[in-house]
Amino acid sequence: MNFKFKVNSYVVYPGHGVALIKGVEEKTFTEGVQKFYVLEVLENKMKILLPLKNAKKVGLRNIISNSEVEKIIKILKSKPTAGDPNWNKRHTEYQEKIKTGSIAKASEVYRDLMFAKLEKELSFGERKLLDVTRKLIISEISHAKKIANERAEAILSGIFLMEKDSEP
Repeated sequence: MNFKFKVNSYVVYPGHGVALIKGVEEKTFTEGVQKFYVLEVLENKMKILLPLKNAKKVGLRNIISNSEVEKIIKILKSKPTAGDPNWNKRHTEYQEKIKTGSIAKASEVYRDLMFAKLEKELSFGERKLLDVTRKLIISEISHAKKIANERAEAILSGIFLMEKDSEP
């Protein structure tokens, strides 16, 4: 079987962020033998066994390239999209974007919530989503640019400090 992802490489597991492929394990079931990627999520050291055959379906992907980071920064600097006025619907939309595993979609959620934060105090659910997307973005930028998380966090924070300073 040809593996798309190599052992000891970093990948993005949707909703969890950057993970290290620690190995490939075989498990025997009554239906036969199945191979699994052994993933370790960097954020919390959680171990995930992902069937190789499900990797594409769950959205396991490579980390973005250094050049793609600029596209993410462009999204973060762009104007927010008008979300649904109903918080429950907006929250569901945000969660769906995060579940796609797309860092661009997660960046849209982060941007929209950061702009909302300038207007009003965020609810508990909004603050939680803001924190989740912040961690996803920082982790991926740091691995794409091969820099420390603190440096990636400074890049992200700098974008919104400039936005706040440019408000009338």
